[in-house]
Amino acid sequence: MEQTTGKAEAILTAALRVFAEQGFSQARVEDIARAAGVGKGTIYEYFASKQAIFEQAVEQGMARYLNCLDEELTALRPAEEKLRRIARLHVAFVAEHRDFARIVSSEPGVVSKRLKERMLSLRQRIEEKFAQVLKAGMAEGRLRPVEEWFAARVFLGALMAAAGVHLDRCVNWDTARTADKVSALLLEGLCRRDGR
Repeated sequence: MEQTTGKAEAILTAALRVFAEQGFSQARVEDIARAAGVGKGTIYEYFASKQAIFEQAVEQGMARYLNCLDEELTALRPAEEKLRRIARLHVAFVAEHRDFARIVSSEPGVVSKRLKERMLSLRQRIEEKFAQVLKAGMAEGRLRPVEEWFAARVFLGALMAAAGVHLDRCVNWDTARTADKVSALLLEGLCRRDGR
């Protein structure tokens, strides 16, 4: 991913908003320029096309998420606490970056092959990080033995689904409560422990 200047950053932020509101095909470079407070020509000083703006905005959003995740994963905490905190981080990130989340979920047709490969690579890195936490928890005897890759995908998928439910519906979304509900369901399961 390319480094961005302050002006390029403002363009990307505005583009996320415009793409989320209008959709990729309806959004015009003029709309992005107006939202960013710059001239249309300035856009082309930083980006070759609307597609280039879109792709860099998506890559930048995913890189930000990964950086947040890395910070949490390096902390010394028990595995189940890490998973709960990561769940909160994930849902809070989606809520804070709703425009980015809407674009990724609603514009799959405009994602180039290169960006699809990049997104897949980043998703695999995220799943790998979840799997590492699960594996460490199993090694410590804090989590029951399961196939960590499968469990990591299920955990991440459940978080994405829960966040997606709230993405467009909730203005005052209690992200911590949503994350805690997913964590409790996945860490504690559906079966009652007393057998009833």
